[in-house]
Amino acid sequence: MTENNPRIVIATDEKGKYLGIETNGITIPAKGVCGHEGLDVDCATAILLMKRYGINIGRVVFKSSGENSLVENKTAIEWLKRGWILVDIGGSGENCSSDNLTHLDHNHGKESNECATSIVWRLISSHIKVSEEERERIVKLIKYIKRVDLNGGQQFFDLSHICKDLNVKRETPETILKKISSALTVYIERPIDKLNTELFEKLVLEIFEEKGVDYETLEGPIKRYLKNVEDGKTQNIPDILRMTSMSTKSLIRSIIQSEIVRQKNFQQDLLEIKRAIRGGNSSVIYKKLKRGKFLLAAETDSTEFKSAALQAGATIIVKMNSSGQFQIFTQKRDKVNIAEIVEALRIEEHFLRNGETLQLSRAYLQQEGTIPEVSNLFFFMKGGMLLNGSNTANDQPSSVIPFERNVELNVKTFR
Repeated sequence: MTENNPRIVIATDEKGKYLGIETNGITIPAKGVCGHEGLDVDCATAILLMKRYGINIGRVVFKSSGENSLVENKTAIEWLKRGWILVDIGGSGENCSSDNLTHLDHNHGKESNECATSIVWRLISSHIKVSEEERERIVKLIKYIKRVDLNGGQQFFDLSHICKDLNVKRETPETILKKISSALTVYIERPIDKLNTELFEKLVLEIFEEKGVDYETLEGPIKRYLKNVEDGKTQNIPDILRMTSMSTKSLIRSIIQSEIVRQKNFQQDLLEIKRAIRGGNSSVIYKKLKRGKFLLAAETDSTEFKSAALQAGATIIVKMNSSGQFQIFTQKRDKVNIAEIVEALRIEEHFLRNGETLQLSRAYLQQEGTIPEVSNLFFFMKGGMLLNGSNTANDQPSSVIPFERNVELNVKTFR
Protein backbone atom coordinates (compact mmCIF):
# COMPACT_ATOMS: atom_id res chain seq x y z
CA MET A 1 0.00 0.00 0.00
CA THR A 2 1.31 3.45 -0.96
CA GLU A 3 1.53 5.92 1.92
CA ASN A 4 -1.67 8.00 2.23
CA ASN A 5 -3.31 5.81 -0.44
CA PRO A 6 -6.33 3.92 0.93
CA ARG A 7 -7.16 0.29 0.21
CA ILE A 8 -10.12 -2.02 0.76
CA VAL A 9 -9.97 -4.59 3.57
CA ILE A 10 -12.25 -6.92 5.51
CA ALA A 11 -12.03 -5.99 9.18
CA THR A 12 -13.66 -7.15 12.42
CA ASP A 13 -15.04 -5.30 15.41
CA GLU A 14 -17.33 -6.25 18.30
CA LYS A 15 -20.31 -6.34 15.93
CA GLY A 16 -18.67 -8.64 13.39
CA LYS A 17 -17.03 -8.38 9.99
CA TYR A 18 -17.27 -5.24 7.90
CA LEU A 19 -16.01 -3.79 4.65
CA GLY A 20 -13.34 -1.32 5.65
CA ILE A 21 -11.01 1.29 4.20
CA GLU A 22 -7.45 1.22 5.52
CA THR A 23 -5.14 4.22 5.28
CA ASN A 24 -1.69 4.17 6.91
CA GLY A 25 -2.66 1.28 9.17
CA ILE A 26 -5.93 2.84 10.36
CA THR A 27 -9.16 1.14 9.27
CA ILE A 28 -12.61 2.70 9.23
CA PRO A 29 -15.91 1.15 8.06
CA ALA A 30 -16.93 2.09 4.53
CA LYS A 31 -19.98 4.33 4.27
CA GLY A 32 -21.24 1.95 1.61
CA VAL A 33 -20.78 0.45 -1.82
CA CYS A 34 -21.68 1.94 -5.20
CA GLY A 35 -22.79 -0.31 -8.05
CA HIS A 36 -23.87 0.73 -11.53
CA GLU A 37 -27.30 1.56 -12.87
CA GLY A 38 -28.70 -1.05 -15.23
CA LEU A 39 -27.65 -3.65 -12.67
CA ASP A 40 -26.18 -6.78 -14.27
CA VAL A 41 -25.51 -10.23 -12.91
CA ASP A 42 -21.83 -9.53 -12.04
CA CYS A 43 -22.51 -6.38 -10.04
CA ALA A 44 -25.51 -7.94 -8.27
CA THR A 45 -23.70 -11.15 -7.30
CA ALA A 46 -20.60 -9.31 -6.06
CA ILE A 47 -22.74 -7.23 -3.68
CA LEU A 48 -24.89 -10.17 -2.61
CA LEU A 49 -21.95 -12.45 -1.75
CA MET A 50 -20.64 -9.89 0.74
CA LYS A 51 -24.07 -9.56 2.32
CA ARG A 52 -24.69 -13.31 2.32
CA TYR A 53 -21.56 -14.03 4.33
CA GLY A 54 -22.29 -11.49 7.02
CA ILE A 55 -20.02 -8.65 5.93
CA ASN A 56 -21.48 -5.25 6.79
CA ILE A 57 -21.11 -3.19 3.60
CA GLY A 58 -23.01 -0.09 4.72
CA ARG A 59 -25.40 1.55 2.28
CA VAL A 60 -25.86 0.34 -1.30
CA VAL A 61 -26.28 3.02 -3.99
CA PHE A 62 -26.17 2.98 -7.79
CA LYS A 63 -24.67 5.51 -10.20
CA SER A 64 -23.83 5.89 -13.88
CA SER A 65 -20.31 5.35 -15.13
CA GLY A 66 -18.91 8.32 -17.03
CA GLU A 67 -16.14 8.50 -19.60
CA ASN A 68 -12.64 7.19 -18.81
CA SER A 69 -14.11 5.03 -16.03
CA LEU A 70 -14.92 8.10 -13.94
CA VAL A 71 -18.01 8.05 -11.74
CA GLU A 72 -19.50 11.53 -11.38
CA ASN A 73 -16.10 12.83 -12.58
CA LYS A 74 -14.26 11.17 -9.68
CA THR A 75 -11.78 8.29 -9.75
CA ALA A 76 -12.12 5.16 -7.64
CA ILE A 77 -9.51 6.43 -5.16
CA GLU A 78 -11.35 9.72 -4.78
CA TRP A 79 -14.50 7.76 -3.95
CA LEU A 80 -12.53 5.58 -1.54
CA LYS A 81 -11.16 8.64 0.28
CA ARG A 82 -14.76 9.81 0.70
CA GLY A 83 -15.69 6.46 2.26
CA TRP A 84 -17.32 4.76 -0.75
CA ILE A 85 -16.29 1.55 -2.52
CA LEU A 86 -17.08 1.08 -6.23
CA VAL A 87 -18.36 -2.35 -7.32
CA ASP A 88 -18.24 -3.39 -11.00
CA ILE A 89 -17.77 0.23 -11.95
CA GLY A 90 -14.68 2.42 -12.34
CA GLY A 91 -12.60 0.17 -14.62
CA SER A 92 -9.58 -1.96 -13.71
CA GLY A 93 -8.05 1.05 -11.98
CA GLU A 94 -4.72 1.35 -10.28
CA ASN A 95 -4.53 -2.14 -8.83
CA CYS A 96 -6.75 -5.20 -8.70
CA SER A 97 -4.51 -7.34 -6.48
CA SER A 98 -5.98 -8.53 -3.19
CA ASP A 99 -3.34 -6.66 -1.19
CA ASN A 100 -4.01 -3.27 -2.68
CA LEU A 101 -7.62 -3.08 -3.86
CA THR A 102 -8.86 0.42 -4.55
CA HIS A 103 -12.24 -0.74 -5.88
CA LEU A 104 -14.01 -3.97 -6.79
CA ASP A 105 -13.99 -3.78 -10.57
CA HIS A 106 -12.05 -5.41 -13.37
CA ASN A 107 -10.60 -4.78 -16.81
CA HIS A 108 -13.55 -5.07 -19.20
CA GLY A 109 -11.27 -5.71 -22.17
CA LYS A 110 -10.49 -8.85 -24.11
CA GLU A 111 -7.46 -9.77 -21.97
CA SER A 112 -9.37 -9.83 -18.68
CA ASN A 113 -9.77 -13.04 -16.71
CA GLU A 114 -11.53 -11.44 -13.75
CA CYS A 115 -15.01 -10.21 -12.95
CA ALA A 116 -16.20 -8.15 -10.00
CA THR A 117 -17.61 -11.27 -8.35
CA SER A 118 -14.29 -13.16 -8.56
CA ILE A 119 -12.43 -10.20 -7.05
CA VAL A 120 -14.95 -9.96 -4.20
CA TRP A 121 -14.77 -13.71 -3.58
CA ARG A 122 -10.98 -13.57 -3.44
CA LEU A 123 -11.21 -10.72 -0.93
CA ILE A 124 -13.70 -12.38 1.41
CA SER A 125 -13.06 -16.13 1.04
CA SER A 126 -10.21 -16.20 3.54
CA HIS A 127 -12.48 -14.59 6.16
CA ILE A 128 -15.42 -16.99 6.00
CA LYS A 129 -16.11 -20.66 6.60
CA VAL A 130 -18.33 -22.49 4.13
CA SER A 131 -18.93 -26.16 3.43
CA GLU A 132 -16.99 -27.78 0.62
CA GLU A 133 -20.21 -28.30 -1.33
CA GLU A 134 -21.17 -24.62 -1.04
CA ARG A 135 -17.65 -23.47 -1.93
CA GLU A 136 -17.79 -25.64 -5.04
CA ARG A 137 -21.16 -24.09 -5.93
CA ILE A 138 -19.73 -20.57 -5.56
CA VAL A 139 -16.72 -21.44 -7.73
CA LYS A 140 -19.08 -22.71 -10.46
CA LEU A 141 -21.18 -19.57 -10.07
CA ILE A 142 -18.11 -17.37 -10.57
CA LYS A 143 -17.03 -19.36 -13.63
CA TYR A 144 -20.49 -18.81 -15.12
CA ILE A 145 -20.46 -15.06 -14.35
CA LYS A 146 -17.01 -14.63 -15.90
CA ARG A 147 -18.25 -16.25 -19.09
CA VAL A 148 -21.41 -14.16 -19.49
CA ASP A 149 -19.81 -10.91 -18.28
CA LEU A 150 -16.61 -11.08 -20.34
CA ASN A 151 -17.79 -12.94 -23.45
CA GLY A 152 -21.42 -11.88 -23.66
CA GLY A 153 -24.33 -14.16 -24.43
CA GLN A 154 -26.67 -16.06 -22.18
CA GLN A 155 -28.54 -19.32 -22.01
CA PHE A 156 -32.30 -19.67 -21.99
CA PHE A 157 -33.71 -18.88 -18.55
CA ASP A 158 -30.32 -18.45 -16.89
CA LEU A 159 -29.49 -15.81 -14.26
CA SER A 160 -28.24 -13.33 -16.85
CA HIS A 161 -31.47 -13.78 -18.84
CA ILE A 162 -33.49 -13.05 -15.68
CA CYS A 163 -31.41 -9.97 -14.81
CA LYS A 164 -31.77 -8.55 -18.32
CA ASP A 165 -35.50 -9.19 -18.27
CA LEU A 166 -35.84 -7.13 -15.08
CA ASN A 167 -33.86 -4.30 -16.69
CA VAL A 168 -36.05 -4.38 -19.80
CA LYS A 169 -39.02 -3.86 -17.48
CA ARG A 170 -37.22 -0.74 -16.17
CA GLU A 171 -37.16 -2.03 -12.61
CA THR A 172 -34.89 -0.07 -10.27
CA PRO A 173 -31.45 -1.46 -9.36
CA GLU A 174 -32.65 -1.78 -5.75
CA THR A 175 -35.63 -3.91 -6.80
CA ILE A 176 -33.51 -6.04 -9.13
CA LEU A 177 -30.96 -6.63 -6.36
CA LYS A 178 -33.68 -7.79 -3.98
CA LYS A 179 -35.17 -10.20 -6.53
CA ILE A 180 -31.81 -11.60 -7.63
CA SER A 181 -30.88 -12.04 -3.96
CA SER A 182 -33.85 -14.32 -3.32
CA ALA A 183 -33.15 -16.34 -6.48
CA LEU A 184 -29.43 -16.74 -5.75
CA THR A 185 -30.13 -17.79 -2.17
CA VAL A 186 -32.30 -20.65 -3.46
CA TYR A 187 -29.61 -21.61 -5.98
CA ILE A 188 -26.75 -21.63 -3.46
CA GLU A 189 -28.63 -23.45 -0.68
CA ARG A 190 -30.51 -26.04 -2.73
CA PRO A 191 -29.02 -29.54 -2.94
CA ILE A 192 -27.99 -30.31 -6.51
CA ASP A 193 -30.44 -33.20 -6.95
CA LYS A 194 -33.53 -31.45 -5.49
CA LEU A 195 -35.11 -29.46 -8.31
CA ASN A 196 -38.73 -28.31 -8.10
CA THR A 197 -39.59 -29.28 -11.66
CA GLU A 198 -43.21 -29.93 -10.70
CA LEU A 199 -43.74 -26.37 -9.42
CA PHE A 200 -42.03 -24.88 -12.48
CA GLU A 201 -44.15 -26.85 -14.94
CA LYS A 202 -47.30 -26.02 -12.97
CA LEU A 203 -46.49 -22.29 -13.20
CA VAL A 204 -45.87 -22.55 -16.95
CA LEU A 205 -49.21 -24.26 -17.61
CA GLU A 206 -51.11 -21.87 -15.30
CA ILE A 207 -49.74 -18.81 -17.10
CA PHE A 208 -50.48 -20.18 -20.57
CA GLU A 209 -54.05 -20.83 -19.45
CA GLU A 210 -54.43 -17.39 -17.82
CA LYS A 211 -53.10 -15.59 -20.87
CA GLY A 212 -55.19 -17.64 -23.28
CA VAL A 213 -52.03 -18.52 -25.21
CA ASP A 214 -51.78 -21.61 -27.39
CA TYR A 215 -49.31 -23.75 -25.48
CA GLU A 216 -48.54 -25.88 -28.52
CA THR A 217 -47.39 -22.78 -30.42
CA LEU A 218 -44.97 -21.43 -27.82
CA GLU A 219 -43.93 -24.51 -25.88
CA GLY A 220 -40.80 -25.20 -27.97
CA PRO A 221 -38.17 -23.20 -26.06
CA ILE A 222 -39.53 -24.28 -22.66
CA LYS A 223 -39.65 -27.93 -23.69
CA ARG A 224 -36.10 -27.74 -25.04
CA TYR A 225 -34.99 -26.11 -21.81
CA LEU A 226 -36.53 -28.87 -19.67
CA LYS A 227 -34.98 -31.51 -21.96
CA ASN A 228 -31.56 -29.88 -21.50
CA VAL A 229 -32.06 -29.98 -17.73
CA GLU A 230 -32.99 -33.66 -17.95
CA ASP A 231 -29.88 -34.37 -20.05
CA GLY A 232 -27.63 -32.55 -17.56
CA LYS A 233 -26.67 -29.80 -20.01
CA THR A 234 -27.48 -26.98 -17.61
CA GLN A 235 -26.10 -28.40 -14.38
CA ASN A 236 -23.27 -25.88 -13.97
CA ILE A 237 -25.29 -22.70 -14.36
CA PRO A 238 -27.71 -20.82 -12.11
CA ASP A 239 -30.95 -21.08 -14.05
CA ILE A 240 -34.65 -20.64 -13.46
CA LEU A 241 -35.37 -24.23 -12.41
CA ARG A 242 -32.57 -24.18 -9.82
CA MET A 243 -34.03 -20.93 -8.49
CA THR A 244 -37.67 -22.05 -8.43
CA SER A 245 -39.22 -22.36 -4.97
CA MET A 246 -42.25 -21.08 -3.10
CA SER A 247 -40.16 -18.11 -1.93
CA THR A 248 -39.37 -17.08 -5.53
CA LYS A 249 -42.73 -18.02 -7.05
CA SER A 250 -43.76 -14.46 -8.01
CA LEU A 251 -40.39 -13.77 -9.66
CA ILE A 252 -40.51 -17.03 -11.62
CA ARG A 253 -44.07 -16.30 -12.76
CA SER A 254 -43.06 -12.87 -14.06
CA ILE A 255 -40.10 -14.32 -15.97
CA ILE A 256 -42.25 -16.99 -17.62
CA GLN A 257 -44.84 -14.33 -18.55
CA SER A 258 -42.08 -12.24 -20.11
CA GLU A 259 -40.93 -15.29 -22.07
CA ILE A 260 -44.39 -15.72 -23.58
CA VAL A 261 -44.32 -12.08 -24.76
CA ARG A 262 -40.72 -12.49 -25.94
CA GLN A 263 -41.59 -15.55 -28.04
CA LYS A 264 -44.52 -13.74 -29.67
CA ASN A 265 -42.34 -10.70 -30.46
CA PHE A 266 -39.60 -12.97 -31.81
CA GLN A 267 -42.03 -14.63 -34.21
CA GLN A 268 -43.37 -11.26 -35.37
CA ASP A 269 -39.84 -9.91 -35.93
CA LEU A 270 -38.89 -13.03 -37.86
CA LEU A 271 -41.90 -12.58 -40.17
CA GLU A 272 -40.89 -8.95 -40.88
CA ILE A 273 -37.31 -10.04 -41.56
CA LYS A 274 -38.39 -12.77 -43.98
CA ARG A 275 -40.54 -10.25 -45.85
CA ALA A 276 -37.56 -7.90 -46.15
CA ILE A 277 -35.26 -10.67 -47.42
CA ARG A 278 -37.88 -11.64 -50.06
CA GLY A 279 -38.07 -8.00 -51.18
CA GLY A 280 -41.56 -7.42 -49.83
CA ASN A 281 -42.96 -4.44 -47.95
CA SER A 282 -41.33 -4.50 -44.51
CA SER A 283 -40.22 -2.24 -41.67
CA VAL A 284 -36.85 -4.03 -41.79
CA ILE A 285 -33.99 -2.90 -44.06
CA TYR A 286 -32.15 -5.64 -45.94
CA LYS A 287 -28.75 -4.83 -47.50
CA LYS A 288 -26.37 -7.13 -49.34
CA LEU A 289 -22.73 -7.09 -48.18
CA LYS A 290 -19.48 -8.32 -49.65
CA ARG A 291 -18.62 -12.03 -49.43
CA GLY A 292 -22.27 -12.98 -50.00
CA LYS A 293 -23.28 -11.75 -46.54
CA PHE A 294 -26.13 -9.41 -45.62
CA LEU A 295 -27.15 -6.76 -43.09
CA LEU A 296 -30.52 -6.36 -41.35
CA ALA A 297 -31.53 -3.09 -39.72
CA ALA A 298 -34.64 -1.74 -38.02
CA GLU A 299 -35.90 1.18 -35.99
CA THR A 300 -37.61 -0.77 -33.24
CA ASP A 301 -37.98 -1.13 -29.48
CA SER A 302 -38.36 -4.90 -29.75
CA THR A 303 -35.86 -6.76 -27.58
CA GLU A 304 -36.06 -9.73 -29.95
CA PHE A 305 -34.97 -8.17 -33.23
CA LYS A 306 -31.32 -9.11 -32.67
CA SER A 307 -32.14 -12.79 -31.97
CA ALA A 308 -34.49 -13.03 -34.93
CA ALA A 309 -31.95 -11.38 -37.25
CA LEU A 310 -29.17 -13.72 -36.12
CA GLN A 311 -31.43 -16.72 -36.67
CA ALA A 312 -32.19 -15.42 -40.16
CA GLY A 313 -28.44 -15.46 -40.88
CA ALA A 314 -27.60 -11.75 -40.81
CA THR A 315 -23.90 -10.92 -40.54
CA ILE A 316 -24.50 -7.39 -39.19
CA ILE A 317 -27.56 -6.21 -37.25
CA VAL A 318 -28.25 -2.51 -36.73
CA LYS A 319 -31.02 -1.66 -34.25
CA MET A 320 -32.11 1.84 -33.26
CA ASN A 321 -34.71 2.41 -30.55
CA SER A 322 -37.32 5.17 -30.29
CA SER A 323 -34.94 7.24 -28.14
CA GLY A 324 -32.37 7.32 -30.95
CA GLN A 325 -29.91 4.95 -29.26
CA PHE A 326 -28.43 2.27 -31.52
CA GLN A 327 -26.75 -1.08 -31.11
CA ILE A 328 -24.73 -2.99 -33.68
CA PHE A 329 -24.35 -6.76 -33.35
CA THR A 330 -22.34 -9.13 -35.53
CA GLN A 331 -22.31 -12.81 -36.35
CA LYS A 332 -19.07 -14.08 -34.80
CA ARG A 333 -18.50 -16.88 -37.29
CA ASP A 334 -18.49 -14.36 -40.17
CA LYS A 335 -15.35 -12.61 -38.86
CA VAL A 336 -16.66 -9.07 -39.24
CA ASN A 337 -14.10 -6.25 -39.28
CA ILE A 338 -16.06 -4.67 -36.43
CA ALA A 339 -13.15 -2.49 -35.21
CA GLU A 340 -13.07 -0.67 -38.57
CA ILE A 341 -16.84 -0.12 -38.41
CA VAL A 342 -16.42 1.27 -34.89
CA GLU A 343 -13.72 3.62 -36.17
CA ALA A 344 -15.98 4.92 -38.96
CA LEU A 345 -18.92 5.49 -36.62
CA ARG A 346 -16.80 7.23 -33.97
CA ILE A 347 -15.44 9.61 -36.62
CA GLU A 348 -18.98 10.31 -37.89
CA GLU A 349 -20.42 10.83 -34.40
CA HIS A 350 -17.67 13.28 -33.45
CA PHE A 351 -17.95 15.17 -36.75
CA LEU A 352 -21.71 15.62 -36.48
CA ARG A 353 -21.43 16.78 -32.86
CA ASN A 354 -18.42 19.06 -33.22
CA GLY A 355 -18.04 19.91 -36.90
CA GLU A 356 -14.49 18.58 -37.08
CA THR A 357 -12.85 15.32 -38.10
CA LEU A 358 -10.95 13.38 -35.47
CA GLN A 359 -7.21 13.46 -36.25
CA LEU A 360 -6.25 10.42 -34.21
CA SER A 361 -4.55 7.13 -34.98
CA ARG A 362 -6.61 4.25 -36.32
CA ALA A 363 -5.46 2.06 -33.42
CA TYR A 364 -6.82 4.64 -30.97
CA LEU A 365 -10.14 4.96 -32.77
CA GLN A 366 -10.51 1.17 -32.92
CA GLN A 367 -9.78 0.48 -29.26
CA GLU A 368 -12.42 -1.26 -27.20
CA GLY A 369 -14.45 0.34 -24.47
CA THR A 370 -15.09 4.07 -24.84
CA ILE A 371 -12.85 6.95 -25.86
CA PRO A 372 -13.27 10.43 -24.29
CA GLU A 373 -13.92 12.06 -27.65
CA VAL A 374 -16.98 9.83 -28.29
CA SER A 375 -17.93 8.61 -24.84
CA ASN A 376 -21.50 7.55 -25.73
CA LEU A 377 -20.33 4.65 -27.95
CA PHE A 378 -19.06 1.53 -26.17
CA PHE A 379 -17.13 -1.08 -28.17
CA PHE A 380 -17.36 -4.62 -26.77
CA MET A 381 -14.76 -6.39 -28.88
CA LYS A 382 -15.27 -9.92 -27.53
CA GLY A 383 -18.98 -9.73 -28.20
CA GLY A 384 -18.53 -8.06 -31.60
CA MET A 385 -20.83 -5.20 -30.56
CA LEU A 386 -20.96 -1.43 -30.63
CA LEU A 387 -23.43 -0.07 -28.09
CA ASN A 388 -24.91 3.39 -27.78
CA GLY A 389 -26.75 2.41 -24.62
CA SER A 390 -28.25 -0.97 -23.72
CA ASN A 391 -30.66 -2.52 -21.24
CA THR A 392 -27.99 -2.17 -18.56
CA ALA A 393 -26.74 1.26 -19.71
CA ASN A 394 -29.81 3.11 -20.92
CA ASP A 395 -28.65 6.52 -19.69
CA GLN A 396 -26.22 7.14 -22.56
CA PRO A 397 -26.84 10.20 -24.79
CA SER A 398 -28.46 9.16 -28.06
CA SER A 399 -26.31 9.11 -31.18
CA VAL A 400 -26.62 12.01 -33.62
CA ILE A 401 -25.92 9.75 -36.60
CA PRO A 402 -29.12 9.36 -38.68
CA PHE A 403 -30.32 5.78 -38.94
CA GLU A 404 -29.89 5.57 -42.72
CA ARG A 405 -26.33 6.98 -42.49
CA ASN A 406 -25.48 4.44 -39.80
CA VAL A 407 -26.60 1.62 -42.10
CA GLU A 408 -24.69 3.16 -45.01
CA LEU A 409 -21.43 3.31 -43.02
CA ASN A 410 -21.78 -0.32 -41.98
CA VAL A 411 -22.31 -1.45 -45.57
CA LYS A 412 -19.49 0.74 -46.90
CA THR A 413 -16.93 -0.29 -44.25
CA PHE A 414 -17.61 -4.05 -44.20
CA ARG A 415 -15.11 -6.12 -46.13
